[in-house]
Amino acid sequence: MSSSIRDREDVLRKEYDADGVAENYAGPRWEGTQHARRTHRLEHTAVKHFLEASGPLSVVLDLPCGTGRFGRLLKLHSPKVLQMDQSAAMLGKVSGPRGQAAVSKIPLASDSVDVAFSFRLLHHFRESFQRSEALAELARVSRRWVIGTYFDRDSFQALRHRMRGKKRNRFPQSKQSFHNEAELAGLKVVEESYVARGVSEQVVVLLEKTECSQGVFEVIKKTETSSVECRNLADGCSVFVKRYTFPKMLRRLEAAFRHTWRGPSRAEREFFNLQRLREAGIPTVRPLSFWVKRDSLGFVRDSWVATEAHDSPDLEAYLHSGRKPSKNFIQALEESVAEISNAGVLYRGLLARNVLVTDEGPVWLDPAKAVFAKQSQSITSANEKEFRKELWRLGLA
Repeated sequence: MSSSIRDREDVLRKEYDADGVAENYAGPRWEGTQHARRTHRLEHTAVKHFLEASGPLSVVLDLPCGTGRFGRLLKLHSPKVLQMDQSAAMLGKVSGPRGQAAVSKIPLASDSVDVAFSFRLLHHFRESFQRSEALAELARVSRRWVIGTYFDRDSFQALRHRMRGKKRNRFPQSKQSFHNEAELAGLKVVEESYVARGVSEQVVVLLEKTECSQGVFEVIKKTETSSVECRNLADGCSVFVKRYTFPKMLRRLEAAFRHTWRGPSRAEREFFNLQRLREAGIPTVRPLSFWVKRDSLGFVRDSWVATEAHDSPDLEAYLHSGRKPSKNFIQALEESVAEISNAGVLYRGLLARNVLVTDEGPVWLDPAKAVFAKQSQSITSANEKEFRKELWRLGLA
């Protein structure tokens, strides 16, 4: 006879509130054997990757948080972590702010966290509708991302349990059934990470909401290998995220010829070049963070760079809207180009789309191709030539 998700949660709460269970989870369960330590390390690696891949974060929900096994990792990627569990005994081992709650009824408003993180939970539910209900509630409170897990019934570990005929209170499922349940909950699978493919049951999954609420993010530009989004985070802050993705090997090879193979990715170069320009007194957008994922051969597969959001248009969009910059702005722009040259920077991107028109004057962005060297006449000449050519193209010369 099928039971509701809340009935199953009552059973689980009693199981984890039993004497000695929380003490075991806080220590020997993940530290007592070499196998436990290895599993702990592999799971942390998978979660770290998904936290980084989901981009800048401001608020993360950890439910069930257990004894806080992932607390430190989550706090490295988000300034605010909401730790919740329905077991009072487990929460007693958690440091910092925490609250008692079950996944069937999370006491948070919709779209209140950037990532809903729920580790080692779904395999506790036998019925498909119970798992779908849990995923739907996690999706409700998340603005965009959910990180979860399920047990793979096609793994050797699950097969061994079936062959032994041992009755278990942990319920593996097929990959297809998990995907179907995620779809029913309004989620799509972005990426899966197997703790030990074919051997271990544990699969870590990054999911994205199929339909986000209006204002969560806006795609500003998108091509085959890059995109620019304005993301409004759970804490009210807005950031721009520029992403470079190369899922196909041919694209990775093309990127490698631009000196990214075992060298800095474009996102990484842009981040550090923005920092160096600001240190030199050049007005630029403020860089916040970056992330790079490489394949086993060292080729860049995915990367992003995050900067502060801005409402000001770039010069090209400004002109296309029918407006014309003032003489004072053009003069400030010429002075800014001279400052770039004096700082010994060959910008290689002094284009209208790479400078913002603000009340305070020009603000530069996208210096991924910039080269820093000692000031020389050749740098000044090259920057001046590129800048004059762009002004002439725009009819501002």
